[in-house]
Amino acid sequence: MVRQTGYYHLLKPDDAVPCAQSAVKGFAKTAMRYEHAKALVFLAMGLAQLDQLSDAETTAVTSRQMFEAERNAYWISVVDFCLAYVRMANGDVAKARLLAAQAKLQFQNLEIKGGMAESLTRLGSMTPESTG
Repeated sequence: MVRQTGYYHLLKPDDAVPCAQSAVKGFAKTAMRYEHAKALVFLAMGLAQLDQLSDAETTAVTSRQMFEAERNAYWISVVDFCLAYVRMANGDVAKARLLAAQAKLQFQNLEIKGGMAESLTRLGSMTPESTG
């Protein structure tokens, strides 16, 4: 997971997607639903960056459903940012704004410290700025 996260930061989805696909396959065979759901959202992010938007959306929705079952507000919000990106890329500006606003509000309700909060705030501001 660390390697694929690095690839996303370096904007190398071609390298990240195979790592994420491998993680998804591996975690799907275990009882580690949280890790499986995280691998799915990382895969969705990579697919979105590769403009495989339909696959990205399907993968993100599956991940979101798993996080909903776990009641994990943090990761639901991360997935919502990913879905906002996909919606924006598909031209559905209204849905993208709604998802980004929803995720940003959810993050504001969480107690997140340090650089993580700054990164998430920056991520949350990207979609509304690009839709204006």
